[in-house]
Amino acid sequence: MPRFMTKEQRIFILKFWWESGRTLQTLNTAFRREFPGEKIPTRQAIYLLVKNFEETGSVEDASRSGRPTTVRTEENIQLVSQA
Repeated sequence: MPRFMTKEQRIFILKFWWESGRTLQTLNTAFRREFPGEKIPTRQAIYLLVKNFEETGSVEDASRSGRPTTVRTEENIQLVSQA
């Protein structure tokens, strides 16, 4: 699922997708009006978002495998330097 879209944008796209009769042109126009200055999602990104929503029922990103990211905070820096 495209990561550059906010949750609000994803929900807007999905709602409008079914309300508009699934036309990309009207969706793009409405997206520009609702989120001025934001990058318009590609056709492929919209189709992928719809497909993932139909399969999972969620607009959240799928969990990723691998090592989780850590946060660099003053507390963590001090803990590492004391070790």
